[in-house]
Amino acid sequence: KCMCVRYEIVILIHIYVMFLDASPIIKESFAKQLLRTKRQKPGHPDEPMREHMLHMQRLEQRAQETSMEHWMNPHCFPRCDRNYGYPV
Repeated sequence: KCMCVRYEIVILIHIYVMFLDASPIIKESFAKQLLRTKRQKPGHPDEPMREHMLHMQRLEQRAQETSMEHWMNPHCFPRCDRNYGYPV
């Protein structure tokens, strides 16, 4: 009797999945919508590599500005003159 009940449950679940389109696999459009809504939440980076590249560009720009401030500093002329040569 126990095996008979299990088979009936399995058959009922199978019929439910077939006729009601209750597939456990979600559709592609719904998956994309889920990802979009998750990405739009604060603190979730949209593209991690792009975020990393923007961070690296900001660091590089800051380093260039610091270097320019060093080169253009009038108190360390002529050793730091860009037209004269490399700083000693």
